[in-house]
Amino acid sequence: MIGPQGSHPRAARGFTLVECVLALAIVVVLALGGATLVERAVHAGRQAHARTVATALAAAKMEELRMLTWRVDHRSDGTNLRVSDLVSDITQTPATAGGPGLRPSPAESANRNTPGYVDYVDAQGRTVGTGSSPAPEAHYVRRWAVVPLASDPEDALVFIVVVSAIVEEARHASTSTQWEAARLVSLRARSRS
Repeated sequence: MIGPQGSHPRAARGFTLVECVLALAIVVVLALGGATLVERAVHAGRQAHARTVATALAAAKMEELRMLTWRVDHRSDGTNLRVSDLVSDITQTPATAGGPGLRPSPAESANRNTPGYVDYVDAQGRTVGTGSSPAPEAHYVRRWAVVPLASDPEDALVFIVVVSAIVEEARHASTSTQWEAARLVSLRARSRS
């Protein structure tokens, strides 16, 4: 049948149902892709924040380790006396007596919760506990190791500080990988006085 002005009815202006469904499908696919992109960006932002905070926490613990006494005193009789802090407990702030100080740490203390070499920190950066398991309000676990340098064990120590976000650590617990937000390593030689 021919309509007015000699055109077919199918040539009328407007969109068909197929065109509308196709356009709607394209919009849905783009929206889902955008939502996935936003979700990934938010996750990356959270991880970046966790790494930044963890790095600051690791640097603070490294400074606490470096502040402990580790020097050689020259005596008036010409001999040298090694002076080492072997009693400070830096799991407390401020440090107290009754800890390992700069004694060599047990193996794996930078990777496992080892009393005397671990503390837990809340979201505001305050220490909220020590020991083998974190306090409920803890957001970060901070572990450290004190290792004598193999080539000079009497006068040089290696400090290792590892900080992980507890949420990320729990997420990776079922795998053999360990998620670390920050790992700092430092060498300390005895200072001469």
